[in-house]
Amino acid sequence: MDSIEIIKECEMPYYSLVKYLQMKYGAVKYDYFTDDIKYLRDRRITRTMEGLYCHHIDEDKGDLLSEPTFAKRAPFEWQKKERLIYCNLIEHLILHLKIIVLRQHGKLDSSLAVNKEIGYLTNGVKFICRNIQNLYLRKEKIKWKRYSLGPIIDNYEDYIFLIAAFIAYVERQIFSDENRASIKDKFDSIIKKVILNSDDSAEDAIYNDIKKVDCNCNNIQNMVNGFEKDFIGYGFPYFAELKLNEKEYGAKSIDEYVSYAFPSYCLGIVDLSNTTPHMWKGEIPSEVSENEELFFVTRIEVCFKLKQGEEAFVRSHKHMTRDDNRLIYDDDNNNMRHLPKIVESSAFLSKKDNKYYMQYKDKNGETKPFTMELTLTYDDLVLFDERYETFYLKYLDGCYFIPE
Repeated sequence: MDSIEIIKECEMPYYSLVKYLQMKYGAVKYDYFTDDIKYLRDRRITRTMEGLYCHHIDEDKGDLLSEPTFAKRAPFEWQKKERLIYCNLIEHLILHLKIIVLRQHGKLDSSLAVNKEIGYLTNGVKFICRNIQNLYLRKEKIKWKRYSLGPIIDNYEDYIFLIAAFIAYVERQIFSDENRASIKDKFDSIIKKVILNSDDSAEDAIYNDIKKVDCNCNNIQNMVNGFEKDFIGYGFPYFAELKLNEKEYGAKSIDEYVSYAFPSYCLGIVDLSNTTPHMWKGEIPSEVSENEELFFVTRIEVCFKLKQGEEAFVRSHKHMTRDDNRLIYDDDNNNMRHLPKIVESSAFLSKKDNKYYMQYKDKNGETKPFTMELTLTYDDLVLFDERYETFYLKYLDGCYFIPE
């Protein structure tokens, strides 16, 4: 594989790379599993003699989709031939490194954030790196896997550069000078677990080769820039570094805060990249509500139920379960990864009698409403007032955006 092609593939956003590989290797002709009951792998998809692997495109949203146990938890549509592509091992690694970035919500401000945003997603990368290194070290004992060396036989240095570039990307994501050293140490320990799969000194040599790479060279920086193209955060990545007090605003960044108002029922994609956000506390300021030029979202605590004959539309991000985490296939969602649950009321479902209750008594015997936090755009807020009956409403805070 040509080294320049590897750099170009790194520079492509994930879904552009998917299209490129579809053109390069041709369409997959069969679904991954023969059916959605037994989940038996269809052997006709195999192109191992050519050194190619079959990649699930939707692994940017679901884990281990080639394993029946995990595949059964995800939509079977993700196993369809249209959602599969072929790639060699280096390309497979690029895809999975980009998937880590796609699923990264926030910048890295602590070693805990490294574990949460990066560390838990490296299992797929570790598996691929193990396959690649076994080939280069001539340790691979499984015959069909040895065919995978053909397309990448001259790309050891590119493999080293690829891992070094991802390390450089992570270091660029660090958003805390105070914790920079501990964050780097934490990620280094993660990389060691990925690379050092045994006590083999040859693997130590691979790790040392990675650490020797000059990450300031143009090729590495181009790869790093390519990884950055896949960072979408919560949907508004340009606000990811604008931190908030989570206890005060219910979100760690303005990116996360605004995302809770989407997908909006009344609006499609909203581009706020050329605006400056401003937070407020309490009621909507009159200078905001009376200015039709300003876009804003507001967070409310509310006790409500749907009016008779009306269609429910508000979505609760705070009350999602695994079953509610249905993925969106269109682009009309600011690239967010999930579709929150539509709710008809803030009522509480009692497990004792399987009935819904709008109120409860606190420990002092006072009657209190069951409330829910909702973050809404102005248009959705107006529609909410039309379609839902409210029994208690408190404005918590909000964010308006001034065009630059």
